[in-house]
Amino acid sequence: MPNPLVVYPPFLASVAHPDRMAVRAHLRGFSAPDPNRCRVLELGCGAGWSSLAFGYSLPGSEFIGIDLSEPAIAQGQDWAARLGLSNVHLRQGDVREIGEADGQFDYIFAHGLLSWVPEPVRQKVFEICRDRLAPTGVAYLSYNAYPAGHMRQMVREMLRFHTRAKHSDADRIAQGHGLMRALVETPVPGTTYHQHLVRVAERMEEMPPEQILFDELAEENQHYYFHEFVSRAASYGLEYLADAEFAELSLGLPAKTQAVLARIPDRLTREQYLDFFIGRAFRQTMLCRTGQQQPRPSHAETLRGLWLGGPMELVPPPTEESGDGAQAIQKWSGAIGGTIGTAHAPTQAAFARLGSAWPACIEGQEILTAAPTEDDTETLAGMLVQCVHSGVLRAHVHPPPAAHSAGEKPRASAMVRAMIGQRFVPNLASEAIAISSEADEQLLRLLDGARTRAELAAGLGIGADKLDADLRRFVRLELLEEHPRG
Repeated sequence: MPNPLVVYPPFLASVAHPDRMAVRAHLRGFSAPDPNRCRVLELGCGAGWSSLAFGYSLPGSEFIGIDLSEPAIAQGQDWAARLGLSNVHLRQGDVREIGEADGQFDYIFAHGLLSWVPEPVRQKVFEICRDRLAPTGVAYLSYNAYPAGHMRQMVREMLRFHTRAKHSDADRIAQGHGLMRALVETPVPGTTYHQHLVRVAERMEEMPPEQILFDELAEENQHYYFHEFVSRAASYGLEYLADAEFAELSLGLPAKTQAVLARIPDRLTREQYLDFFIGRAFRQTMLCRTGQQQPRPSHAETLRGLWLGGPMELVPPPTEESGDGAQAIQKWSGAIGGTIGTAHAPTQAAFARLGSAWPACIEGQEILTAAPTEDDTETLAGMLVQCVHSGVLRAHVHPPPAAHSAGEKPRASAMVRAMIGQRFVPNLASEAIAISSEADEQLLRLLDGARTRAELAAGLGIGADKLDADLRRFVRLELLEEHPRG
């Protein structure tokens, strides 16, 4: 069981945001509850950073978080009070205390909990999802996965053996680092084994000490093959809905491998073989009640009810020959830095429109109406849905309350201003944004909506052009809000 006196480092489970889960469900033809009119339960919330960020961006919803660590909950409660988040309730306790008196929840999520707790607690997590999930609700559970989990388990077992006689957390961490340094200095470099050890050692050097205790040295570390997890969920009346990741990992596989996967008719079996091909070590899985899913809609139907957005930019050189004398292929970059190429003129026009509007979002149906023919509509819809699946475009059921321009009196969100100096700040899409420069920190602290651009420039001793560039960057990072939360 995790040490209740240790506070896990601040972390945002952005993929568990109700809006993101609603979109993933929507892509499967499942009508999940309205993200801004829902009840959400977070199991193992730590200091509650996820619930706090989600609650700030979704003031119409209620968030309840529970964690065994009293110091962590005290931190979270302090943040909630400072930010005036009356819709976020964090409480210290065992997740096994959740019961009928807590009512039903539209969304339940547990990130970084299931694999790291004893079996009785794992059983209770599944029972909570079975008993407390609303009929059309969505649950999210993350867990360590095989096959690549075998490699992680190998190192973990060595670390736990090496630190077995150490009683203090500090000694265990120090000895763990010492073992990894010794292992990477072995006289057999270049082997697959040695390369894996080097990667683990480098990753551990970047980890906060508390994360090493939880992730590498914890007594419990349960892994699942995907088919095992799905089978266990089914025994509780739950079924696989989708993975919470927007970047569909199968899209990056060679065409031959994709064709092999496509020939597997059963979706669940196909997901298991995907894990074999890519070497998955961690899964972020969404579940719903058994029998609630509907047939997957067409691409055009999928886009109805969604808002699309992304920092779409044409990648130079702007065009290349299509090879058949037709429209030249354009390559575009999007939300996660990946690129997508298309010679379809209506799709090119849609990308340009989305890029110029960002960070504003455009209704999917409105984008489709610009296609001149029915065939163009289907082609455009297919490309847009592919972009959402791959993470190149963002989709929302409830777009984040971010400002689309800085305005004369720019305002950073109260959460951003309050959390300056932490490892990261949550933007209005509940993503972790690292603020690495003192100049950015200084400017963000002043963006309280009470100062004009001229006053900000004078107070910071910078020119108007520099201020404009910084504000545009903050707008694109969704750090600024149009109006105070409410």
